Amino acid sequence: MANWTVSQSSVSTTQGATVSANVVLTITPNTGYVISASQFKIGEATNTSGNVWSGGNVDIGVNTVTFADVGTPGTAGNTVTATVAFDSFTMPSNDKILYIDIDEVAETPPATIDRYVCIRTQTEAENENAVAPYTNIQKHTVTYNSITGVTTGTPAPSTIFNLGTGYCDTTSHATVTEDPAYPGHHIVSITFAANTTFGYYYNSVPTYAFNGPGSLPSAYNNYFVIQQSNLLYETDTTSLFYNELIGIQFDIYYTPPTPANGAPMGTYPDPASAATSMCELGQSIIFDHTLIQSERSVPGIKPKITGVSMGSSQYPNTFSDNLAYLGGYRNITVIGDDATCEFNMTIKEEDGHTYDFTTDSFTSAATQSSNFVLGSTLQKQFSIRFPVVTSDSYYDVWVTPVNPTQALSTVPTPPGFQSPNPTQVSPYAYRLYQLDDVTVSLGFEDPSGLWGEGTGEGDIFHASDNTKITLVGRANTSNKSITKTFSYTVEPGHLDAGSGTLNPTTSATTPVIDFGLRGGTTVVTKTDGAPSSATFDVDSTSSVAVGDDISWSIQKTVIFANENTQEILVGQYASGETEEIDLPVNNENIVTGMRVTGGNIRSDREVLVEQVGDAGITLSESVEVREREVLTFTAQNITVNTVTDANTLVASQSLSGVTNDLDISVGGGSNNSNSFITGGTATKVGSNIVIAGTLNVTSFGSADIEVKLDISKLILIT
Repeated sequence: MANWTVSQSSVSTTQGATVSANVVLTITPNTGYVISASQFKIGEATNTSGNVWSGGNVDIGVNTVTFADVGTPGTAGNTVTATVAFDSFTMPSNDKILYIDIDEVAETPPATIDRYVCIRTQTEAENENAVAPYTNIQKHTVTYNSITGVTTGTPAPSTIFNLGTGYCDTTSHATVTEDPAYPGHHIVSITFAANTTFGYYYNSVPTYAFNGPGSLPSAYNNYFVIQQSNLLYETDTTSLFYNELIGIQFDIYYTPPTPANGAPMGTYPDPASAATSMCELGQSIIFDHTLIQSERSVPGIKPKITGVSMGSSQYPNTFSDNLAYLGGYRNITVIGDDATCEFNMTIKEEDGHTYDFTTDSFTSAATQSSNFVLGSTLQKQFSIRFPVVTSDSYYDVWVTPVNPTQALSTVPTPPGFQSPNPTQVSPYAYRLYQLDDVTVSLGFEDPSGLWGEGTGEGDIFHASDNTKITLVGRANTSNKSITKTFSYTVEPGHLDAGSGTLNPTTSATTPVIDFGLRGGTTVVTKTDGAPSSATFDVDSTSSVAVGDDISWSIQKTVIFANENTQEILVGQYASGETEEIDLPVNNENIVTGMRVTGGNIRSDREVLVEQVGDAGITLSESVEVREREVLTFTAQNITVNTVTDANTLVASQSLSGVTNDLDISVGGGSNNSNSFITGGTATKVGSNIVIAGTLNVTSFGSADIEVKLDISKLILIT
């Protein structure tokens, strides 16, 4: 059925008169449709030119039919005229009816209905009143980028700058079409930029939330799409906020609700007759952010020492560093933000001797460098000569600013030193270690006590039967990988019983051969029951030693938002539960001393759990948390005091609050080396078994260590 109608036309003419006039018919679209002259034709006719048709399905006497638009083609309200031109004929004595066959070239499309949108965006302006002349400093700027066809309200498309503090409301409204391609009509484009001149950066990507009239969500929320792009990070490696987020762009798109896409009641057609009237609905998107200012806040107010570089490593990115055991020179560079920065330096050996900058040696006298001024290069380099040592040692390095020069809290300063700025205190020095080489050797572990006089390997390495392989490396260093192949021949005569049939475990009832190493690696086990004190059970204490670290991590969801608090409430975290209305308190697997990190808690802050109560958790310092924010709690500084038996440990503190079947990591402390076996094989050769493979060491600890293969998982005795 056609979605249009055609009018009729009649002309009164005297009988016998000659008729040669034209008549005009009007084609009108049905409600909800639009038409154009170009979509009509006369059936079986010839298109002579433009929209003029000749011949075809018309009665004799019709010469041509011409179609023309009255308004704008394809828009609501347009009609089309069909002008019919007659051949000359004599009017008969009765009525003469002439018919024409109007057909469609293309199907009549539905009308495109104008739709309206208005969204208010809220962003926060923050102003900083610093020391004169640096007053009224805006911490960041928010720019509304112009979009064709969109009117942005007050302020007009521009940069919001020096607006003081508080939320800035900006409305954007437009007339749009239905059914746009994803992600929709581009309505708003906002760029956030931190004021890097004064050391500001974003703690994390700004967040946003929809809001309807009052506290109610808007029925239109699901029809907006927000995309983020152009994340900008500080690229200057000398900056105090290097690699921090300093800019981001948000773009907001809109698809009008229609019956086809599930329009909620009241949203189709639009409840307003103009885009500006839609603003009365009060729907808004609120952007929220957290700005942090580096300690180098206002240049020129006070000269500051900003860092100390130890060759390739710069404090505080690495708390400690290693020196060659045979000594040698190491460059130490002091860095500042002003040519007038003045300071002196002290280097103290473990035995109390200090470095004499005149003789380039360590002496028993309390010495330090002379006062130095950085000068125009903004840095001062020292070449320090470290001696040969015969035992492990370390050196503490610190810088003492000379008033009025200050030091950032990241600068190693003497114990007890306080900068003229009381908020900047550094209670520690940079420590350089001078350690001997350490050795990693490969042996066997025999949990059943069947080999070599109960020692597990005594006879295997007896005399010249086999020689343990060793790898030597610098203590507390990491390498790409140091490797060494090995081949140990294990004979029946190495057994305590002196005889037996040996087979690789893969040839018997145990189908998997295990080349996992014991000692020097981290063991993952589970709690067996919920601990109520420092003594607790685990699935196995195999390969666990006194002094090993105990650690685990757990994620929790914040229940209530708070801007400045040491008391927080958290609940269980699980994917898909973040939108629950009622989230119960859950402190399981959280103990005192755990480190807390999250979206608003930077990883370089040492925020610890001080107390775990029945309801809340007390932290070591105030933090800002948001509702439904996810926090990570990581256990640290907990060690094994006693290995009681095959499944019982005693920790250095109570683990009350930990649940059953929690995965915990034991080991991996600073004394351990990271090592593993590749290409391991257990092959029967005659009556013997040849255990072969490659030992890989990727890092060395601070002491010699023997890593072991569990011989019971390699060889079956019958």
